[in-house]
This record gives sequence, structure tokens and C-alpha cells, in this order.
Amino acid sequence: MGNRWLYCLILVNLICIDICGQTRLESEYKLSVATDDIEYLQSYLTDEFKEGTYQVDGIALTIERADELFFDSYFDDDDNGLLAQEVGVRHRLRYNHAVLTNELIQIKLPSSTDGVVREEIKYKVPKKINAVDKISRHPVLQFVDAADRDHFSYQLRQLGVDANKLKQSIRLSQRRARMYFLDKKGSVATISLDHVKNKKIPFQEFYELEIEINELRYTEADPADAAYLETINRHLKQKIVSRFPNLIVDQTPKYNKLHAVIEASPMSKLVDKGMWGIYGLVIVLAGFKLVNL
Repeated sequence: MGNRWLYCLILVNLICIDICGQTRLESEYKLSVATDDIEYLQSYLTDEFKEGTYQVDGIALTIERADELFFDSYFDDDDNGLLAQEVGVRHRLRYNHAVLTNELIQIKLPSSTDGVVREEIKYKVPKKINAVDKISRHPVLQFVDAADRDHFSYQLRQLGVDANKLKQSIRLSQRRARMYFLDKKGSVATISLDHVKNKKIPFQEFYELEIEINELRYTEADPADAAYLETINRHLKQKIVSRFPNLIVDQTPKYNKLHAVIEASPMSKLVDKGMWGIYGLVIVLAGFKLVNL
């Protein structure tokens, strides 16, 4: 029933591609990487996937590399309704060589049963945000174009979440070393080594390797094209996992993964309590100041 609901929702969203933002399917393997393996893994990826030509089961591809930096703010309501469903609503800033190359709002919907295929809806951020009304000052809706807000809110209502009640939950940075695999039509797949870091003290971090089919190609693929893309993706996954058998496939979204790390951290709890103590002290001092006036 869960998968049937997901695929119905995917169909409805794909119909809305041209009028309600960009809806895409993503197919990716997410592998958790232990800190002790990072140096060895980085060396392997650099040596094995050099820029230039590359063969996958007789398929001629070209590899290009890029280093990118992301700043992601995730939002949720007071009940963590999105977290419970493994749904992510995030505002993303994407940089390449310190230049902002993209800014958008994304809704990452629940994945298929195997956790590999997931739907993502992207909304462009208005070029100019004028904080002239309540919506324009909202933590999330200020980044959603007025023409897309109804569609954005509708998507969340289907998940039992009120867009108006969203607030920032987690903010993270993500350094990404990425390899693009291209055929004659363009990008077919990527391998990304992500260094994810909490932007709040005590700055917890983890590493993750993602092997992903190009979203646009996969969304538009017919069965034959999808099989072609999946063959490449499986090849890349098997090649890496055979070399690093201790890499664990973990399809948990980054939002849920970092949230769990923070919740399990005594230091995070201490920092939160300390901040409330500081706020309390400021209020007390402000009260004394008013009395003395």
C-alpha cells in the first residue's frame, strides 16, 4: 500500500512538472564511510576515476570532476512530522569555487521500499525577496515563489504537515568531491564523496558516498534507457563495494542521519541548555534595566 501511494503521488507530481516546479526521480546508493577509511577511499577514487575516458561493460564514458560546497537548512514542525516520514524540506545554497551557482527549495519525498528510488521536487527561489508581509518573513515560504506556494503547501498537506508551521530544524554544510560520468547525450551518473557537518556546536560530522543516476535522464527515461542507466549505476556500486567491503549501504536521508547524531550527543544537549540559560539571563538583565528606568 505504501509503494502504491508513493507511485500515485509520483504520477501526479510528474504531470505538474511544467507548471508547479521541477519534479524528478532520483536513484542513488548511499554508503556510510567510516572516518578511518576516508584517506584510503579518497586516494582510490582519485586514482581509479581519473578525468578522461572510462569503460563500463563496453559502454564508453567520459569522466569530469568537480568540488562543490553546499549550505543546507532543513525545516520541520514542532512534532518533527517530516523527520518521522523521512521527508526532507530544505533550502540549499550551492557554491563552486566560492561562487554561488544555485539556490533552491527542495522537497525530498519518501523513498521506494528498497530505499534506492526517491522523488524530489525543486522550486526556484525568487531573485529578490521583499520582507513586506508575514509570508515574506516566513522561514521557508519566503524562499518559495508566490506562484509555487500553493503547490508547495499542497505537497506538504498530503504528508499531514502545515507549511505555515515549518521552522528551521538543522543547518549543515556539505563539501562534495564529485565525479561525473557522461555519454554522448550528457551526464548519466555521478559518484560523490560528501563531508557533512553540523553548523552548530559541537559541529558533528560524517562522511557519505553517493552513487547516483542523473536525475533528469532517469526521470525522462523509457524502460530501455532506465535499464541502461541502472546498469551503469550498479557497475559503479559493485566496483567500489568490492574494493571496500566494509562500506555500509545506508539509505537514511542526511536530515534523519544528522538529527540522530545530534540527539545522541550530550554536548548538543548541554549547548542547547546553555543557550536557554543565556537567553534567560538576558531577559533578567533587561528586566532590571527597565525597573531602574
